[in-house]
Amino acid sequence: MLEDFAEAWIRDAGTRAPELLPDSLARACASVLDVDGAGLSIISRPSLRLPIGASSPAAAAAERCQFALGDGPCFRAHDTQSVVVASADVLAREWSVLQQDILSRAGYRSQVCLPLGHSFAGFGVLDLYFLSPVAASAFDPAGALRLADEMSDVLLAASPVPEGPDEDEDLGAVSWLDAPGAQRRRRVWVALGMLNFELRMSSADALAVLRARAFAQGRTLEDLADDMIEGRLVSEQFLPDPGR
Repeated sequence: MLEDFAEAWIRDAGTRAPELLPDSLARACASVLDVDGAGLSIISRPSLRLPIGASSPAAAAAERCQFALGDGPCFRAHDTQSVVVASADVLAREWSVLQQDILSRAGYRSQVCLPLGHSFAGFGVLDLYFLSPVAASAFDPAGALRLADEMSDVLLAASPVPEGPDEDEDLGAVSWLDAPGAQRRRRVWVALGMLNFELRMSSADALAVLRARAFAQGRTLEDLADDMIEGRLVSEQFLPDPGR
């Protein structure tokens, strides 16, 4: 399996820019494991979740759903450092809002989330998505865990990270952190900074109001961030309406 995985990602990455390496890893992972989607993320805390790779636009959309809600199987896998199996029944019981959002935006009905290992242990997560509502329950994670370790090694070899991503560390030289999904997520952090500065909100409060508006409007945090940065949405619009 590891040989098939290596052959697949090397073949895919050979035709793409260096910052798209995690996409190549995700696509190879989805192919070798025969799952419907795969995504790679780095999480240091809820406001600092960075999507670095996805096997498809649908897998990228599913990640944005979890980040917008601030909860889900991926966060639990990170927090517990264990495999989280989320069949449709589990999603309905524990994350019903997320379940509907992912189904409408990406079409997935179940998922398995695993922590990355080796040098990325503690902050890297692999999401595996399924169109079937029960496929996650039947999935054997043993092979996926081996691939998760292998992906950690590939990413580290491509651009070493000393201890783990933290906002105080210099990650500017890590080329795969410049992937399109990661760049869009950084615009959310810019929007948070605008609320920090202009409304004197804490980062936690700023993220909460962004998430509340995104949920109410059925939009992503990235879309709201674009509106703020481009001036279509101003910070004062997040203040409570005194007339209510």
